[in-house]
Amino acid sequence: MDEGSTNSAGKKKETQGATAIGSEMEQRVRSHFSRYTLTHYTVTELITMSSVIERMAPGKNPMDLAGFMDWATGRLLGRLEQLPGMPNESELFPLGLMGVNETSKNYYGHQFHELAPAQRDVVLRSIEDGVAPGSIWQQIPSDYFYRRFYTKVLHGLFAEQKEWTRIGILRSPDPTDRKRDSQSFLQIT
Repeated sequence: MDEGSTNSAGKKKETQGATAIGSEMEQRVRSHFSRYTLTHYTVTELITMSSVIERMAPGKNPMDLAGFMDWATGRLLGRLEQLPGMPNESELFPLGLMGVNETSKNYYGHQFHELAPAQRDVVLRSIEDGVAPGSIWQQIPSDYFYRRFYTKVLHGLFAEQKEWTRIGILRSPDPTDRKRDSQSFLQIT
């Protein structure tokens, strides 16, 4: 094989690779960078998680936050509050989601996602208060799970730049939307 045909084959392979990357990026842009695969959770856990998030962050897309949770589980964000003897997030969150379903079945005989919003709130309140029934909560305190899970959801909720802008930490990139003066938002007075 001569050098020209080797070079041509290399360029063809490079072009195919760039096309594949371009297609993948185009697909991700069209889907608003939504995730297609789960790293830490089963589909059942994802359904429960989305239902829990729906009650914790009403009005937000629970699937987007569930995607964030899948990405963020096990990542150090904010202050680490792991109690001695407690499992890490990769074990804690799936176990806690099983506990949510167990408590739902104890109270209402159904999975959490099958409950009415008011019933879901009762289940989550008992978990938050540390009084939820179930064998899972004998392994981990329900209020500990709730606090760790809710904190991670809040990280996801406010991780979007538009949310930071809305609460005044960042200025909007749209000059017509800027209500702050030209000073840096980090300027110390």
